[in-house]
Amino acid sequence: MIIRETNPGDLKLVNEMARLHLSTFPDYFLSMLGLPFMKAVYREYIEDPNAGIVIAEEDGNLVGLLSYMDGTSQVPVNVINSRPLLFLYSAARLILRKPSLYRNVKNLYESCKKAKSKVYSRKFIELGSFALYPHLRGNGTGTKMLDYIKAMPDYNTCDCVSLTTASDDNDRVNLFYLKRGFVPVGMVTMPEGKCMTIYQYSPNPTKYRSAGVIAQ
Repeated sequence: MIIRETNPGDLKLVNEMARLHLSTFPDYFLSMLGLPFMKAVYREYIEDPNAGIVIAEEDGNLVGLLSYMDGTSQVPVNVINSRPLLFLYSAARLILRKPSLYRNVKNLYESCKKAKSKVYSRKFIELGSFALYPHLRGNGTGTKMLDYIKAMPDYNTCDCVSLTTASDDNDRVNLFYLKRGFVPVGMVTMPEGKCMTIYQYSPNPTKYRSAGVIAQ
């Protein structure tokens, strides 16, 4: 098993990454936008200097991924703003299948067009998709991928690491983060109706001034 960070030469893997994402999170809002959109998202993760992906490879094949951004990057927003036709095409296909999501798609598009770079008073990292093929779940591969992130310089100089994961029917994943020091600090409901738990963890506890608030 090889755990490593992606580089520009890994753009050839975006199709595999998107398919792994879709097989792991088929009912999530961004997933519903389809394969072409998710390929663009993972391409952006690789190309954005303030984001990245840690991958697991077994016998030369992609078997896991963990994406991340620092507090200055907004990968999905960047994709929607830089490739509006792709987003609108993907959104139109989604609305045809699920007309009830029209307002959510409209609100997302409008908010992305208005999005501006945020300035945070604390330096933080946001973990994104964390996906593994089923045969590797529970064998330590996920821990090794998270440990890889922890060994990165940006991780050890940040005040806070943040992530969200499904609250319901997701006990194994929630327990994974709890055992590794992540603290639940809030809840959010996604456009598709999923209730998500927000977790935060401080690599530097002395800097962690409050449990759960990222100051803007």
